[in-house]
Amino acid sequence: MPVMLQVFSFLLGEVKATEADGSASYIGGYNHEAAFSMIIVSFIFVIGLTERGSIKFRSTLFSLAVFLLILVNYRTAMLAVLPTVAVFYYNLIEQRIRPSQKVSVMTIVSMVIILAFMALSITMRERFADIGTLISNLDVVLKAPIYFSEAEKDIMSARVYIWSFYINAFINADLLNQLFGFGPDSWRGVFAQYAHNTFVSYLYEYGLLGLLSFLLLCVSIVFQTLTLSDSGLKKLLLLSFFGFMAMNMATMPLWNIEGLIFFSLMGALVFANKPNKQRKAPISSIEKVMGINPTQGNAI
Repeated sequence: MPVMLQVFSFLLGEVKATEADGSASYIGGYNHEAAFSMIIVSFIFVIGLTERGSIKFRSTLFSLAVFLLILVNYRTAMLAVLPTVAVFYYNLIEQRIRPSQKVSVMTIVSMVIILAFMALSITMRERFADIGTLISNLDVVLKAPIYFSEAEKDIMSARVYIWSFYINAFINADLLNQLFGFGPDSWRGVFAQYAHNTFVSYLYEYGLLGLLSFLLLCVSIVFQTLTLSDSGLKKLLLLSFFGFMAMNMATMPLWNIEGLIFFSLMGALVFANKPNKQRKAPISSIEKVMGINPTQGNAI
């Protein structure tokens, strides 16, 4: 349904233009690009996971999803799916050629993919110019908001300026707040806008301990993914997860239900594809603690 709404918004010319550079977004009547982009990212991810021949028009649907994400025009989401898109098309071509032709053909394909991404980056250079500016001026992130110049306030659509308020408040907080944070949603009434960065938000709201807990969860998912026997799935999950983490550095997908669903899908796929001997059986733990086995009908 959301995909059809976006298609209709494109056909009917219903556009959202909120960026200063004049760029437009087709998001099917949704309130914000961040939430809607996660729907399309999930669409790309799910199509990419399907095996060849399992559904009709798999390649067409994937290409359509990529085109729809470009129409959303949310740069953080576009950067997040770049690895997944590259792997999908690389594997798609690799499966269609003979083993004796792989080296020469895949070398050419790799060059074409790189050139395609370069061409895309040139055509959308105004949307991504701020990323290079930020990378070359990383020290600006730790600068106090009052010292920002007018030009610096505009970096990444003012995201860096917004982060500085949260980081500055954390640095100047007492030890208790630095360890445990100011509490969930404590930014309301203090700052004009949410943090636009999951890591910065968690640092302010949940403190060092909360941020470290989230980072440990992410590291755990990465290490569990590395234990998967299916190399293709392992590669796709790792690249998708790193892309999703990169997305969290410029927006807050875990703040929306769409982002939580995507994060849950990734965790479920990692767990479902682990070897049986590595899975922990929750039934035995429940029976040990509560004295009941929910699978045998003696649960209340």
